[in-house]
Amino acid sequence: MNPMNIGGKAVNTLSRPGTPLRANRNRWKTWVLHHLLGWNCALAALCLAREVAAQDSTNLPAAAASPTSAQTQPAQPEAHPPEPAFGAGISELGRQTILEPRRRPRLFRVYSDTQYLYDSNVLLADGDFIQVGDDSVFVEDAGVSISAPLVQPLSSSVYYHHNLARYDEFSQFDFDADPGGLHLAYPIQDLFPLSADFSASRNYFRQGGHEFYKFYNTELGAGREQRLGRRASLVFGYQLDWRPSTPSDLTRVDNAGYLGVNVALIDKLTAQFFYRIRARTYYETGRNDLDHLLNFTLVYSFCDCVSARVAASYGLNDSSQQANNYRVANVGGGLTLSLKF
Repeated sequence: MNPMNIGGKAVNTLSRPGTPLRANRNRWKTWVLHHLLGWNCALAALCLAREVAAQDSTNLPAAAASPTSAQTQPAQPEAHPPEPAFGAGISELGRQTILEPRRRPRLFRVYSDTQYLYDSNVLLADGDFIQVGDDSVFVEDAGVSISAPLVQPLSSSVYYHHNLARYDEFSQFDFDADPGGLHLAYPIQDLFPLSADFSASRNYFRQGGHEFYKFYNTELGAGREQRLGRRASLVFGYQLDWRPSTPSDLTRVDNAGYLGVNVALIDKLTAQFFYRIRARTYYETGRNDLDHLLNFTLVYSFCDCVSARVAASYGLNDSSQQANNYRVANVGGGLTLSLKF
């Protein structure tokens, strides 16, 4: 959510703030180093340590717990080993069976997503009445979730995020957000999963803590991922959002359809193409928007817990109120850390 254009309601900022560019850069860089770098490094270390521990546990000798293992040294068992002849290959302790512990479901997730990008139109303006301003933006999203099985096959999770945005030159618009809610998913056989999300969020300026936007969101969706071969898959679906908001003139309903393709280029490197078309209806003002979003992303997964990406996107909004038309392009990179336990 951009505080300079909440739902397309732009702030009339004809000139950039007078804060020197170097001072702004030093400000956000110092903030990042002191508050986020330690968190990300600690989480990355936990993720990598967990991966190493998992690999070490799978590389233990097959019969390390048996006192006769040094003498017998049995070969690795097949998936379905044939029955041996009577008395053949059986030690004095009888047939040896390797017991593997049952995997415990991971209920908790802690994650951090950090990105830095260039935004060609921070104000989401058309340039006629409001200056089209570009800027660099630092965005951080950190959160926790708890996923507890309720009734099979229904899955559920309760989550909380803390989001922040720090602008390079438009620093007076720096803001934080606190969204949280409940997510539900239910598979319809092998066709597609149905999902529902109920959440609330408040956005407030970093300086002074003034709250400028608050909303409740009810989200319903259905999607599917269809394999297109060994290395590619097609993703498509529909999503409905009802978002009562404060200020009330920003209350709206969104209807969106999306289509995407995921392609595994090489081991651990994936290319993602994504297109979304969305209709937004603002009931208080009678405004109707139709926006398009194109996105291309390259994702490299170091392990199950750590991934990095570079991305570029282009957005176009066509509104019934001409002042809310805009075009915007973004390009940047990000790092995602996720730990489940």
